[in-house]
Formats: sequence, C-alpha cells, structure tokens
Amino acid sequence: MDLQCYEKGEFLFRQDEEIHAVFFLLEGKLQVDGLHPSGKQVVFSMDEPFSIVGDLELFNAQRVAANVQAMQDSLVFAMPVDVIRDYYMDDPHFLQFFIRYLTQRLYLDVPLIMQASLPAETRLARYLLLDCHNQGMVIRLENRESISALLNISARHINRIFLRWSQAGIITKKNKQVQILDLQRLQKLMKNGT
Repeated sequence: MDLQCYEKGEFLFRQDEEIHAVFFLLEGKLQVDGLHPSGKQVVFSMDEPFSIVGDLELFNAQRVAANVQAMQDSLVFAMPVDVIRDYYMDDPHFLQFFIRYLTQRLYLDVPLIMQASLPAETRLARYLLLDCHNQGMVIRLENRESISALLNISARHINRIFLRWSQAGIITKKNKQVQILDLQRLQKLMKNGT
C-alpha cells in the first residue's frame, strides 16, 4: 500500500474512470457523489475514517460508479487493484474482511435510502444528530450544495429550517457552524418530524 495525501477539493477518482486502487481513509473526509441521468448531482455519502472507497468496483470489475473528492485534506492508504487481484482475491481472511465491511455499510445505507420519504426537517435533524455524535454539540457543516444533494432538500429550504429552529431555540447558526442548544427537541424532530 502507498500512503497518499489529497488536498481539499482534489479527486481520488472520477465517475466512469477505470479503478486503479482501493483507498482506505485514515484522516480527513471524502464526499462520494455522482451524476444522475437527469443531470442532477447526487451525494451518496460523506465518508470519515476508517472507510474504504473503490471496494464495489473492485468486485464488479466495472468502471468507477461515483466521484470521490476530498472535502478536507485527507490521508489514505492506496492499495493497487492489480496487487489485490493477484494476491488477495483468493485469501479467505481478506474476503471476510470485505464482506464484514460491505455488510456494515449496507446496514448504515438502508436507513439513508428509506429516509427519502421522510419530511425535510426529520432528514436534517438526523443529519445533525449523526454529526453531533462525531463532532460534539458544535458542528462544522459541509458546503450547502453537498448537504442539499445528500438530503435531497434545497439549500434555500435548509436555510429556512435553520432559521425556524434558531427562532425556536433549538440551534444557533453562524456561518458554517451550527451549535445544538436543545438536543432533546432535535431528537424529537428526528423521531416524529413534529
């Protein structure tokens, strides 16, 4: 494996390219997105350490299905696909590791897919609560377009929800930071959308 650094905004790979390596994220944050046939950008995930990208293409032997871009300066181990195919595809320990990882990702992704039918406030509350577990009560937000694409809520609507929540004393928002003031009310919004 090679240790590689990617600066904020730099792409690890782009949609429709051939996959040359599988990446193991050690530090930073990656955005995985793609273009829908309608031309709309769809954010699939915001990956944090210790996630893996390029794994699906490894097993499908297809071109890359999504763009992967560093949202912060990021440090990754890159394992060449040729090395994996030559030395590890028949290794039961290696394959068990990937099966466990893909199963875990599936369990995390199913609720995200199911949340598309939930009210916008519920989706945004879930997003903030997930970040709250990772960052604490003060959350540094990604850019509005990424959050909008990830949650399928317009940036203007997100701003209106934040304003309503600020007026209700649930959060305060300044620039790219949100501070959660009333965790219980935010959890209630997540559970029942009221």
